[in-house]
Amino acid sequence: MHRALIEENRWRAQRYGTDGTYIDLVTFEPISFRSWLEAVIAMLAPDIAHLGIEDDIQHLKTIPRRGTSAHLQLEYFRSLRKFGRSPREAIGDVTNG
Repeated sequence: MHRALIEENRWRAQRYGTDGTYIDLVTFEPISFRSWLEAVIAMLAPDIAHLGIEDDIQHLKTIPRRGTSAHLQLEYFRSLRKFGRSPREAIGDVTNG
């Protein structure tokens, strides 16, 4: 059963990214990415401290607020479209810029 849930979560991650919900493997309840991330960080806290990677983990915590690079690219594309760029031009600007 866990294997099926892991595959479901993988599909959800590919489809929805940080905006999705995932199935908690213990409670079988849906959980937001932000809640999942906080739980994983809490679980790994001793290892994080031992490895001295707290700064890297702090960066991970910004992703739900700031968005992923895909979110930023979509935002840039939409702003270019608002300023009159065609879809083809806007995609070109996103991929080249």
